[in-house]
Amino acid sequence: MYRKDRRDDDFSTTTIHAIDAVKFIAESEYKTVDFTYQQIAGESENIANIYLNGVFENDVVAQLSLVAMGGTVAERISVNTNAATYFVELPFWSNPDSPGKLTRLVGNETTHVITGDSLIDSNEMFEESGFFEENKNFFELVKLKNNTEDVSSGLQSVELADYIRKRKTKYKKITRQKRCTVEDSAPDQLQPRLQSKKANNR
Repeated sequence: MYRKDRRDDDFSTTTIHAIDAVKFIAESEYKTVDFTYQQIAGESENIANIYLNGVFENDVVAQLSLVAMGGTVAERISVNTNAATYFVELPFWSNPDSPGKLTRLVGNETTHVITGDSLIDSNEMFEESGFFEENKNFFELVKLKNNTEDVSSGLQSVELADYIRKRKTKYKKITRQKRCTVEDSAPDQLQPRLQSKKANNR
């Protein structure tokens, strides 16, 4: 993620988009994240470029560059698998990468190139950037009551953005333990008695 002249008091509200996008691509929760903050000479302390090295629960490794003070507004992604490499240039706000492009390479050869203008007929920014389809799909899922995600799926991204806000340097996901009930912890010989008591209280 690259931005220019972003002197926000709180740049974390922008970085959350990249954090969540990479989490979506990895199809997993972050397990650990290391944060590095590059202070910008001549700027206030809250102005910094931010770099994340993360490992997901499925062992996918990610590196995020969240640049507040760069030379352009752009978002680019590279994805490596065992056999292929993908380069993505996201289009938005008529940036240099518009209308966007996806390139797939295998064996050092380009096998696929898909450009954004081949997917839609419109040059409108809100369509070219994917905002229209994103919102359309969301409302259709809500209408059909067929949304496979819930609010909790975004909580970790909010937590990591808060780490940036507080300039923390290390994150490790805490595994929540299942709440232990009386029945779970009772000796085996007491289980029949507890089950009987529960039945009588119904």
